[in-house]
Amino acid sequence: MSTGDRPQSPASPTAAGGGPSLRAIAVVLLVVVAGILVADAVRRPWRKVQARFRALERQQLAVRLEAARLAADGAVADRLERAIASARASLAERAGERRQLERDERRLRERQASAETRRRLAEARLRAARAAGDETAAAHWQEEAVAARRAAEGFAELAANRAELLATMEADLAELEARRAALLEPLITLEARYEELAPGFMDLPVVGRLWPGYRLREIAPRGLDEQLAGHRRPRRDRCPTCHLAASRPGYDDAGWPEPLRSHPRPELFLAEGSSHPAADFGCTVCHGGVGRATDFTAAGHVPRNAEQAAAWTRDWGWRPGSRRPILAGELAQAGCSGCHDADLSPVAPLQEAGARLVRRLGCAACHRLDDSPPGSGPPVGPALDRLAAKTSREWAYHFIAAPRTYSAASAMPRF
Repeated sequence: MSTGDRPQSPASPTAAGGGPSLRAIAVVLLVVVAGILVADAVRRPWRKVQARFRALERQQLAVRLEAARLAADGAVADRLERAIASARASLAERAGERRQLERDERRLRERQASAETRRRLAEARLRAARAAGDETAAAHWQEEAVAARRAAEGFAELAANRAELLATMEADLAELEARRAALLEPLITLEARYEELAPGFMDLPVVGRLWPGYRLREIAPRGLDEQLAGHRRPRRDRCPTCHLAASRPGYDDAGWPEPLRSHPRPELFLAEGSSHPAADFGCTVCHGGVGRATDFTAAGHVPRNAEQAAAWTRDWGWRPGSRRPILAGELAQAGCSGCHDADLSPVAPLQEAGARLVRRLGCAACHRLDDSPPGSGPPVGPALDRLAAKTSREWAYHFIAAPRTYSAASAMPRF
């Protein structure tokens, strides 16, 4: 049979135009999945917060930069530059004198070191002579030690004199340069930061949100754990992902809205050197909430009123129902008693007022509280720990006012 007479294999559906290949389907699916992942990443609310902070900081820097330029009087700066140039020229003219002073100081320091060596050697031989009972040798080495010490002191004094003369020659220049730095350093620092925030790829719509500059930020407090899924794990607070300026001073005027403001009372909270630095305490130790969460609702945000709830729902997709609510504002005082048992009235008056009320009303007689000792007796009423996560303020007021309207079997008295 000739080659032309061989039977041909049946044409594949792809070759005949019968349908797409598996490879083409896989490519389409890959593109779709990649698009979904990119869209999900771009929609993350924290990326929107970081982009807003970047734009707002640039606006604020522009204002501060203009003020710094006005403060840095050009005429004063020019006069300082001319004075610095004159001082440097004067020093250049006295270069030979400066080099001689430097050589003198160096030689005197070397002779001082040599005299110190002789003194130590004489003192060692003096101790040996005394141990041997040789009074003549001891007297000789005593004189040698005294002479060496006086020589070392003399050389040190002369060297210090040369150093003082050098410092005097350079004092005018150093003072002028310090004045220039004080005048221009704020301006230089602001200009450098403004250049860092210059519009770039990060400011492009959609794709700019994928730039690595937008990233999750977290605090890992040293030695602090938390209970997660029945296990103790290191605490991770990702609150700084949105609260970008919390531990940075200077972001507390009216131009900085939440969550872009500095934390109040930096002398107590978050700032380095405070009594509660961020590196040691983080955020959730005081404020509660879910530190590892990056979703607005999952983190535990609780609105103050219906208007804020509506705004959060519109802007962040907030939903009610967090089991670990964030204690915002003055409510964070409730976290103080977790570590402190002293009188906290000066810094946590609301918490102290609540503690006094609980003691006065004797709530622990019926309810198990966080600090109730185990085995102190069966509680008649339910445990009150995490009460804010279980109920609302309105419900609590209604129930306390008339407990039996809620439950006829309630043992709680009507106060």
